[in-house]
Amino acid sequence: MKYLISILFIFILSGNFLFAQYGPFGGGDGTKNNPYQIYNHTQLMAFADSVIYSLSSTTYNNWSRGKYFILMNSIPSVERPIGHHSSLLYENGIMTHGGERSFQGSFDGQGHKITIAFDLNLPPADPLSLRAQCFLHCALFAGVSDNAEIKNLIVDGYIRTKPNTQSGEICGIVGTYGVTAHNHDTPRKFIIKNCISMVNIYAEHRHTYISNPERRPSSGIVNIGYLRNTDSVIIEDCINMGNIESVPTTIGQTHPVSAGIADCLSDKACNRVFINRCINIGYIKGSVAGGITVDPNNNINIRNCVNIGIIEGTSQSGAIKP
Repeated sequence: MKYLISILFIFILSGNFLFAQYGPFGGGDGTKNNPYQIYNHTQLMAFADSVIYSLSSTTYNNWSRGKYFILMNSIPSVERPIGHHSSLLYENGIMTHGGERSFQGSFDGQGHKITIAFDLNLPPADPLSLRAQCFLHCALFAGVSDNAEIKNLIVDGYIRTKPNTQSGEICGIVGTYGVTAHNHDTPRKFIIKNCISMVNIYAEHRHTYISNPERRPSSGIVNIGYLRNTDSVIIEDCINMGNIESVPTTIGQTHPVSAGIADCLSDKACNRVFINRCINIGYIKGSVAGGITVDPNNNINIRNCVNIGIIEGTSQSGAIKP
């Protein structure tokens, strides 16, 4: 009997460890044919924790790489992002190196909706807070990398920032896709398709960490970060219905950029970004504003896209792009 009790105790401890590290999913094993199933808020937050806490031994990969997830229900009141795109983590005013914390798997929303409420005017509720994760990139998925895929997902709600807390990209669904320093050199492809953003964004930007103060983008679907010539990004059949308003603060003299679908401001390999059959309906406002994209070098490939929203740029604007 003691032996059985000991075995049971060990099993419970082991189960609790896996439960905490990899999330209390509703089923599945993370494979393509049997993806992890996410039913509720608790499971979604456990999934978020698994991405940000579970670095692999290779430093620039994490536990989510190559795994599959499906959303089984709509989930309201999500108050912090999934992942964090950077080897830097901003905690209590200090940047620390921590490896790649962005989502690297496949997420299928199955037509369900996630509602976010990201208000950086509120004080952080925990050490790994909304403000810490949103320091460089803020969205439902703060960052994605590797061969990530996001599809069939609706995101609504709002993101609000205040001066002196936000310096990077703000988007409805993906804060940024790109590489971090010293990442692997194999070709990669990110796909986001059949997604709708209904997220209203009000962003007050300032220049802090990012080197170019002219570029503070906010987009409905995704921001494209640093790409190599072997990378590609496909954005197709996506709709932005959210209103996006990016305004500069008096601190740092930024010139914020707003795009209905996506922006690519890295000046590198934007010709490998493809936006197909996307629609913007939302009101878009910024110093530079585009209904579909903002692409200073005119490199993004845009096919069969439509803008029917109002676009207001204080210096440049365009229905499709400035």
